[in-house]
Amino acid sequence: MSQQYNKFASVNDYIIIKTLGSGMTSKVKLATKNVNGVIQKFALKIYKTDNKDQMQIITMIQKEILPLREIQHKNVIQLIDCLQNVDYKKKNGNSYKVFALVLEYAESGDLFEFIAQAPFSEKITKAYFYQFIDGLINMHIKGLAHRDLKPENLLLDKHYNLKIADLGFSNYMGKNNTGYMHTFLGTGGYMAPELIPKDGEQQSKYVGSQIDIFAAGIILFLMRTRVWPFTNKNPKKCDNFKLLSTHKYEDFWTRLSNSNEIIKQLSPEFKDLITNMLCFEQSSRITAAEIISHPWMDGNLATEQEIKQEFEQRKQLVEKNKQADKLKRQIIKEKQKQQSVNNNNSMFTGLNAYRSLSEEYKQQFEGLKIEFENINNERKIKILNEQEIQQNLNDIIKFLLRFYIHR
Repeated sequence: MSQQYNKFASVNDYIIIKTLGSGMTSKVKLATKNVNGVIQKFALKIYKTDNKDQMQIITMIQKEILPLREIQHKNVIQLIDCLQNVDYKKKNGNSYKVFALVLEYAESGDLFEFIAQAPFSEKITKAYFYQFIDGLINMHIKGLAHRDLKPENLLLDKHYNLKIADLGFSNYMGKNNTGYMHTFLGTGGYMAPELIPKDGEQQSKYVGSQIDIFAAGIILFLMRTRVWPFTNKNPKKCDNFKLLSTHKYEDFWTRLSNSNEIIKQLSPEFKDLITNMLCFEQSSRITAAEIISHPWMDGNLATEQEIKQEFEQRKQLVEKNKQADKLKRQIIKEKQKQQSVNNNNSMFTGLNAYRSLSEEYKQQFEGLKIEFENINNERKIKILNEQEIQQNLNDIIKFLLRFYIHR
């Protein structure tokens, strides 16, 4: 009996289009579904139920579902449905059991991709930060701390509205939000100092809402300046942060301003807000509710039309970056394939031509780098401008054409 092949994989009535991302225990897929005659897009977070660590995964899923069900806010990603023990039908006809979370799909990507292009204007920064803090206040009112805030976890829908996402590390803070938390989670570069003990020190308890505020301060600074305020993922090891922790605020801003023209132009109100959000003592750190009434939050916000115009331009560059990166990976993959064949002493037409051609272009393609490294020694953003990207794409296409002709 011949095996039946399908054009797309599927989960129940959801048609799987492509993979959006993957982690240790799950994959996120773009899926579509016919809802009352209209094809709608969703993000499916899929867990295999036959995983050897099944009980641990079930616990993780439960922790993620609880806050998603609790929070109903326009700036927090929404849980649409939970699919338990359903069939994931592959294109080749085979299937296996999965657990899937059906989530709102934010099709414009994450905020980091847009920050990488250039700093935001003050009006746009303020508009996005207002959305961000509005969603965060709602979480904190519900007694939830996110605990892994970063630009990659702030998604944008098709209208470029901000959505706080990835609540897998979130948890309840206790009665009246005063309960201390003890599990140390987060991402280097965004972690508050109380999460990082000194050598030989024991980890201390912390207030979940206040580590969110510290991370939000880093994100606000990134949006406005496109650089990190600290040069080490551990703020305690950074001279800039030592100035903050000893209340030498003027020295802190002078040090930052010496190497950055945008920072020199920051308003006193903006600097005051950042200083209060990155406060060393968590008990003295400003709260989300206090941020809303801070003087910097007054004044004009960018309009929806202004945001759309700006972000449509940025999105074109984001897509061109991705396209150039994809073509580069294809070339590397093809080169590795050819080298593997050569290592096995196999011969086929065009290999020598490919070798000479690859040497000819070796220096050229070593320079085609679209990198997202950490500014704090792990992620330094190096983005090509539009003209450079287009030239690189043209060079890659010429290379591919010549390679396949010589094959």
